[in-house]
Amino acid sequence: MMRSFFLSVAMLLLIGCVENNVTREELKGKAQGGYSDIIVVCDNNLWNKGLKDDVSFLFSEEIEGLYRSEQNFDITHVRTKSFSPLFKKQRIIVVFNVSSSVSKSGVGYMQDKYSEGQLYVKVSAENFQVASSLLLGSASSLREKLNSHRIHGLQKKIRQFSSDDTKLILKDSLGVQLLLTEYYSSVVKKSDFAYFGKRAKAQCQSGQNSQCSYQMGLFISKMKYDNEKIFEEKAFVSLRDSLTKKFIVGPDKEKPTYMECEKIIPLSSKIMTMSGHYCVEYKGWWNMVNATMGGPFISYLLVDKQSNQLYLIDGFVFAPNFSKRDFLMELEAMIKTFKLN
Repeated sequence: MMRSFFLSVAMLLLIGCVENNVTREELKGKAQGGYSDIIVVCDNNLWNKGLKDDVSFLFSEEIEGLYRSEQNFDITHVRTKSFSPLFKKQRIIVVFNVSSSVSKSGVGYMQDKYSEGQLYVKVSAENFQVASSLLLGSASSLREKLNSHRIHGLQKKIRQFSSDDTKLILKDSLGVQLLLTEYYSSVVKKSDFAYFGKRAKAQCQSGQNSQCSYQMGLFISKMKYDNEKIFEEKAFVSLRDSLTKKFIVGPDKEKPTYMECEKIIPLSSKIMTMSGHYCVEYKGWWNMVNATMGGPFISYLLVDKQSNQLYLIDGFVFAPNFSKRDFLMELEAMIKTFKLN
């Protein structure tokens, strides 16, 4: 009896030590799965009644600016009774609680419910019609919430592998901050322009069963801000093309090769703020003049009115044997760490 008493006391002391020295998130464990994967938890009758179409409309929208269709998020449906601990560790979970016993309808959010780095979304409604209306009515905020969570998760990973060399280059040449992983090396370094590139290999996603090469690039340009017309699409294309023709060049063969914006695929644009400054985001496709190369790009045109300076931060991808979404997400996450010193 006395031995059991001391054993119980020892266990309590041990638990107390764990709680004092280990964070709540560490006890839960890290979130698992892809940054663009969504687990949707609901009963089959709701899913087949129309919830599948609503969810697909919201989260499986196509990424703009690509030659081939790619979905923004990947959806996995899990029945409520199959929502096991394995699924509870995923990064993004959307749960539907639809029952006549629900007294208050709404969409709720919770961070780190089952694991660190997780976004948990709960849609509560008394019937399918209300659940569907709540979901579609929250479309814009839901998309923004999920994308923001994805970007923050990627940024946390990027910080673990960020390069001190690129930090110093950007600080000294442009007076800015931006996190790049150590896999990016300096290609061009000037007082008003910096370009970093990454070359790597990974398992091919199409066409072959071996490793395929891919390339990514990110450049930042600083210039005097003249007027707001620079944010218009035509002016943006002219500005980007002038920079890439000068700095993003290939080997000269019979004719010079350089990057420019593809004219066939329409650009998409969005007005936003970044690091507290007015900014316009552009997404589109680039091609190499006099060479058979092309891929997507994402650009942010930002103005610092206090110093009267305009910044163009641009990331691009060349990955012919891969889907482009994850590469673009990596670039977006890095670019959105941009700050002025």
